[in-house]
Amino acid sequence: MSGRERTFAYRLERLLALRGAERDSLRAPVTAAAQEVERRERELETIAGGIRRIESGLRAVRGGERIAVDEQLRLQAYLKRERRLEQAKRDELDAALRTLTRAVGELQAKHRDARALESHKERSRRRHDDAQARVAIRAADDAWLARKKP
Repeated sequence: MSGRERTFAYRLERLLALRGAERDSLRAPVTAAAQEVERRERELETIAGGIRRIESGLRAVRGGERIAVDEQLRLQAYLKRERRLEQAKRDELDAALRTLTRAVGELQAKHRDARALESHKERSRRRHDDAQARVAIRAADDAWLARKKP
């Protein structure tokens, strides 16, 4: 390497590393939020399945048998309580989905920031390499011209 050649040093390398670390640290909350959404979906499906089974059982009973009024009132009270619980679980699922959406948005923003810096680094490297190539060509031309002179 002659005195004119320089190695490429990206001035924003620390910022690039910081963005990468921030991006990596945001992956854990996204994973946790996704797991929470899955858990809430399973809970909601369990409750909704129970409600469907009770309702289909009531429809089957209404087809031919008669059930006691107090038993029917208990079943209706139970269904009402289960529907309230289902709505509460649906609200919890909505909140978990909002949390997941927010976490994914933050991760995507950090990913875009890191990609923009990486792209800038590559453009800077290409400009540096082009400038170094021009310097090398100029030095070779100067050496050739200097050799030609008596």
